[in-house]
Amino acid sequence: MLLLTSFLVSNPFEDFDFKKCLKEPAEVCVKNLVTHSKEGAEDFLRRQCFETQINQACLTLGKMYSLQNKDALAEGPLAFACGHNLGEACVEAGYAMERQGKEKASDDYYLFGCLARSHAASCSAYAQNARERRDWDESFKFFQKSCDAGSSAGCMSAAEASIFAKKNMVSLQANLYKKACDLDDVGGCLKLAYFFEETNDKPMAMEFFKKSCLREIEEACQKFKELNGGGLVTKALKEDAKKAEGFLQRAFEWLFPLDERLSK
Repeated sequence: MLLLTSFLVSNPFEDFDFKKCLKEPAEVCVKNLVTHSKEGAEDFLRRQCFETQINQACLTLGKMYSLQNKDALAEGPLAFACGHNLGEACVEAGYAMERQGKEKASDDYYLFGCLARSHAASCSAYAQNARERRDWDESFKFFQKSCDAGSSAGCMSAAEASIFAKKNMVSLQANLYKKACDLDDVGGCLKLAYFFEETNDKPMAMEFFKKSCLREIEEACQKFKELNGGGLVTKALKEDAKKAEGFLQRAFEWLFPLDERLSK
């Protein structure tokens, strides 16, 4: 249970559920704190960050300063939380430095967040800066780290960066698209479907076109229908069609005539 520091004076946050607030996105928690007590929010967060040493409180304080365009003040609490195992604080510290034109400092925070905290957004931020410097190898390397840390966007960016880094092995790109698809990125599923179509693996192409179709990509629905001989229906697809609602129902309407979809 969080032990909140007692104020020497009347504490306006005595009845405030701070533990619940910290579970919200930092921006939401800041808004709730300021709504509760605009005058006391900063002092309260400073106490919870630097005295009680609650990392999430430091992140929230840093976000408060950033939202107030006080990036110079934001670095302190964000650096504290970054140094105490909170990867999100590392990337936020990097953003604060970047807004001040301190590119070297921002890259240091991104790099630390990526390598020491395995934080996907930190890896992507560092990779993005490397791409802007046209350091293609470094860009690919860190987008791939972002992908490995669980970012589907990092996987997609790594696949793109691999071309510029002259690592444009088709199998490597397909693997990255597969990771993105597994992370629920429909763009990765669609790219993978086209990869299998180009390599003449029709069953796998159909599988990923179908998966993309059911994620509201009309282009994929049409490709599936084309590869499926204009609408031949399996028993499993009939069952899917019977259960489909909303877009899924429309997708099956594109794929198959109504009598074929619902016939027994």
